[in-house]
Amino acid sequence: MIAFERLYTYYPFLGRQYVGQTGRYLNDRLREHKNNIVNANSGHLGIHCRDCGCVAHLNNSTVLGKSVNQLTREIIEADNIIRLEDKCVSTPSITLSRKEINYLAVISPSVRREFLTHISSFFKSSQTEVEVEAEVTHEIQSC
Repeated sequence: MIAFERLYTYYPFLGRQYVGQTGRYLNDRLREHKNNIVNANSGHLGIHCRDCGCVAHLNNSTVLGKSVNQLTREIIEADNIIRLEDKCVSTPSITLSRKEINYLAVISPSVRREFLTHISSFFKSSQTEVEVEAEVTHEIQSC
C-alpha cells in the first residue's frame, strides 16, 4: 500500500500501539522505522523496541486519517496518542492544551473532522501562524 500525507498506527508486540504522521509516502516512513529498529540505537521506536524487547509489526499498519496540512496531522496524531494513554508507545509531535484535549474529547467524529478541516483552511490563506493560533484558540474558548 502506498499512502501519502497520512496518519498511521501499528501494533508492536505486547498490545501497545505506535501512532505517527508523515507528509511523505507511508512506505518510505515505515522503511525508516524498520531501519531504526534493526539498528536499535536510533529513533524513538528503535530505542523503545530495543529497551522493551518488543517487535513492531510494520506490515500491519493502519491508516488513521489523511490531511495535506501538517498541523492537522499533528493534532490528530496527538489526539490519538492522548486517547490511547499507556497503550501507546509514541510521543506527540505537538503539545495540546488541556482545553484542546477536552474539546476534542467531547465533539463527535464528524464535528472533529470539520473542525480540523477548518484549521487546515487557515493555512491556505494569508494569515500568519500567530493569527491562526489566535483564531483556533478563540474557536476552542467559544465552545
